[in-house]
Amino acid sequence: MKTKTDYTALDVAIIAAICVAGHREFQDISRYARRHAEAIEAAENRGKPPIRHVEAWRIVDRRLQHLRKAGRISYTRQSKANPNGGWVLTPEAA
Repeated sequence: MKTKTDYTALDVAIIAAICVAGHREFQDISRYARRHAEAIEAAENRGKPPIRHVEAWRIVDRRLQHLRKAGRISYTRQSKANPNGGWVLTPEAA
């Protein structure tokens, strides 16, 4: 039976990257949360053939989307009206 992966530490690292460190772009968030994502990557890839391996950046992307769908973060496009576009904490989650 497949065990569920605990993403709590990665979610906390992603939120910390957005909230505490002020990172808004995916690359910065991914770099900030990389250690946690690599640990999950190793656990998820254990016993899988190389063709089925999941990369760390994909795990971070999945978690960003999960947090967005859960209403904890949101993404805004950068524009003249909003020069600080990117990932932000939602007011409800703050």
